[in-house]
Amino acid sequence: GHQTVTVYGDAGGNLIDRAAGGNDTFVGHVGPDSNVVFFGDAGGSLLGLSRGGDDSFTVSGSEYNSYLYGDAGGDMAGHAAGGNDSFAVSGANPFNFVFGDAGGNMSAFAAGGNDTFNDSSDVTLTDRNVFAGDAGGNMSGSARGGDDTFNKTGLGGSTFYGDAAGDMSDRAEGGDDTFQASGAQHQNIFYGDAGGNMGDRAVGGDDIYIGGNVFSQLANLRSPLSNCGERLARQKPSFEK
Repeated sequence: GHQTVTVYGDAGGNLIDRAAGGNDTFVGHVGPDSNVVFFGDAGGSLLGLSRGGDDSFTVSGSEYNSYLYGDAGGDMAGHAAGGNDSFAVSGANPFNFVFGDAGGNMSAFAAGGNDTFNDSSDVTLTDRNVFAGDAGGNMSGSARGGDDTFNKTGLGGSTFYGDAAGDMSDRAEGGDDTFQASGAQHQNIFYGDAGGNMGDRAVGGDDIYIGGNVFSQLANLRSPLSNCGERLARQKPSFEK
């Protein structure tokens, strides 16, 4: 039936000072119209010299809603570091919103972990199956994204932001991310670094896209993409929204 399950791997609030999260495992099998909300380490923010653990998330079922945060539901600041987390989602017609490190912003010297996302769910909508490699918001200061990997094998669409779903500014640096999609009926959108703008001295990572159908609006690529991997230029592709 309808239910909401919320689980905090370590703290419901913030991790501060030199606090460190454990290596936690989350498994949820969810029925229709139910919600799972998993926080790998903190429901709030990671601050100071805190570190997230290497957490594992697995969610399956049909017509469910998942909200998965690898490390912090809020922001990461100071010298906080995210763990190397892994996510696996499957099932029919889910709404997935997955954040590798922070659901909010990353600033100062925060660093994202090297996270892995495996999406084998079917009948997914591009704007309701959303993954951010590091931050669900912006990256600023000297924040640094991790080297993240996203694999889409199920039928349907997805949106993957390699580093920040929002903007990257100051001296923020994107990680070297890989996006791989298989099959011929997908509508996937991949932003190598930022879903918004990149300004100041922000630098994008060396990102790779492999396979899948490519929107004709793709720009700033070294060559057209077909069913082979190509390296993206150091700025986000431009998509019509």
